[in-house]
Amino acid sequence: VLDRSDPNDYSKSHPAAALGRPSVATESEAPVDSAQLITDLCTYVYKYGSDRSKTRSMLCHIFHHALHDRFLEARDLLLMSHLQDTISNAGDVSTMLLFNRMMVTMGLAAFRLGRIWDAHQCLGDVCSGRVRELLAQGVSSGRFSDKTDEQEKAERRRQTPYHMHINMDLLEACHLTSAMLLEVPNMAQAGAAGGGDTGGPRRPRGISPPFRKTPDN
Repeated sequence: VLDRSDPNDYSKSHPAAALGRPSVATESEAPVDSAQLITDLCTYVYKYGSDRSKTRSMLCHIFHHALHDRFLEARDLLLMSHLQDTISNAGDVSTMLLFNRMMVTMGLAAFRLGRIWDAHQCLGDVCSGRVRELLAQGVSSGRFSDKTDEQEKAERRRQTPYHMHINMDLLEACHLTSAMLLEVPNMAQAGAAGGGDTGGPRRPRGISPPFRKTPDN
């Protein structure tokens, strides 16, 4: 009778396991430069792809840089592509959602690198609205919703898979923290300036209305 408790009993798994690990690393185990791989793939799309695929490839390229904390490279690509000026004319909801996710990822990268102003600039637009819908991580539902059944079904089909979700608590914390670090000195300056409409020095303009409303809530 075969003793199944024998640690050398390789029949419990695959017979090839008894041969041990391969002596030469296979191609799948060889290290891969993901940054270069993404650059090569995106360059191919930039050369041969359609306008929509070029836009989405650029968004993915920027997203990948930001995901790995290469904020300056991501920012340079974004400025070079002029996507912030043209994305509103894309007419493609899924591309707009990808743009929002890219901006949020850039904001988180800037926050991790201590670039507070850049983080607030990247996170401000998305975090000031309906964040879950703008990131395709939730749908709005209510008695007074004006969406048709077909629109709701299309919105659900566009939802991001759960394992690709951006942590909403982390996102809110980074947004409010960056806003606080910028707004508190601004509020202190406004208090020191005084005057306002009474002829004194002009008060500095508010940086983050959502942060100013937070204490009231």
